[in-house]
Amino acid sequence: MNLLTRMLPLILLFSACSLPVHTGGPSSLNQSGPSHLMQIHIESWGTPRFTGLLGLQFHDTGLTYMLLDATGITLLESQVTQDGDSTVIRAAGKLGDTGLPDFLAASLWKIYLIDPASAPCADTLFLRFCTEKMENNRFRKYAATGPFTLWQAEFDSTGPAKGWPAVSFSEPWFGVSLTLTDLNRHQ
Repeated sequence: MNLLTRMLPLILLFSACSLPVHTGGPSSLNQSGPSHLMQIHIESWGTPRFTGLLGLQFHDTGLTYMLLDATGITLLESQVTQDGDSTVIRAAGKLGDTGLPDFLAASLWKIYLIDPASAPCADTLFLRFCTEKMENNRFRKYAATGPFTLWQAEFDSTGPAKGWPAVSFSEPWFGVSLTLTDLNRHQ
């Protein structure tokens, strides 16, 4: 049994503690106001799983997202609250019974709706939640337990547009990543 296999249950146990987050108001990354149309690309262990469109609408209580296929057909619509709770409004076929609605809700909550309880980092007994500025107009938000990154979101503000038109989110222990590109900002 390799080290990773033996360590994974401990990492998952430690990461089960709640993150020290601030959810009382809009996140510093929350793009309140107009709707955003984004290209979404989801991969699992390096294999593309879905490419399509994602509509986002931010509001005081959280956000609403709509997942569309490449032709614009609505596959999934859901609301995510500031607390991370989600409600599926409608889902095509059996899509609502898959793990996709929960994965998207949790990912979008981490990306857009939470910040560390204190800047730049907040800690609990086993978890560290941080935001940091990087070179080349990039920004990173991540949660870690010890030396292990549980998830991270990297934001890239290329060009003169304000906001974060490109976001890469990953959960390395589960081999999942998603990339969002705001099509409204790349016109």
